[in-house]
Amino acid sequence: MPRIAFATERDIETHEKPAYDAFVKERGVTFHWGEPDATDFTESATREQLRDYLVVKDLMEEYQADCLGWQYQLGLIPLRPPSDFAEGLFNSTCRPEGNGDTIACATEADQGNVVPMEMMKRLLKRKGLHQAVMFHDVRWGAEHEGRFLWVLLNSGSCGAYAFNHDPSTLKGAHTYRQPSLYFPTPGGTFAGESLPGAMTWARAYIKDEVLWMDIGQGEVVKLPPKTRDAWWQGTTRQWPFMAADMGIGRDTLMAHYLSNHVAVAYGDIFGEMAALSQELGFKVRILRARP
Repeated sequence: MPRIAFATERDIETHEKPAYDAFVKERGVTFHWGEPDATDFTESATREQLRDYLVVKDLMEEYQADCLGWQYQLGLIPLRPPSDFAEGLFNSTCRPEGNGDTIACATEADQGNVVPMEMMKRLLKRKGLHQAVMFHDVRWGAEHEGRFLWVLLNSGSCGAYAFNHDPSTLKGAHTYRQPSLYFPTPGGTFAGESLPGAMTWARAYIKDEVLWMDIGQGEVVKLPPKTRDAWWQGTTRQWPFMAADMGIGRDTLMAHYLSNHVAVAYGDIFGEMAALSQELGFKVRILRARP
């Protein structure tokens, strides 16, 4: 199994940051500092988020961890800015002091998501596909042009590849102030509109003391702007957005899926993920519509 680091450090050393500020700006991130509803979100808040990114990167290297679970919500809210911007960078190949690879990062330190994220990352690389795996919440859904689509939208852990399909840039990524209702300490999200394409999704969990893996496949869908904006505003506009046909109906997911979190990768690794999961001892459940 992969080695997982959990970021809960309180003592954070000072880092020199100008080069990293320049990196994210030059690679294409759009910063929404000081907007009317977020006047306390300034460049200094983003610098602190980059500082956290570098500290956690050092921890990953020190402990030789393969993937990362970041539990910001329990304990760190009054101490540090939100972890979203750093999490988005870790899930991108284009990142400061990067080695050309992602570090699979799950928000809320969710082991049930970070394990399939790491597995999917390795399968994508072996198959010659881009290795980014996204972490999303399954928020809500609606009918569109005869099929049921889910709004996948999470406050962190979606990499830039979803927004641009270009591993060398951060274009399409926007950082908005995390809503103060949830996060009183100012800091930015890592948001954008996910591009269309085939996708594979998975989620691990324990049921009756048995390790399970749910696996499905589907399609990320591009919505008309008016529909997209209405759906995006329907949850939290500052968070990354994906409209997805998950390959199963609404009632099937609501009745049988055991989490609000899901790991999503562009490309077809459905068969490989099922085989690898079985090889590692998971009981595999395939969730898809009947032909």
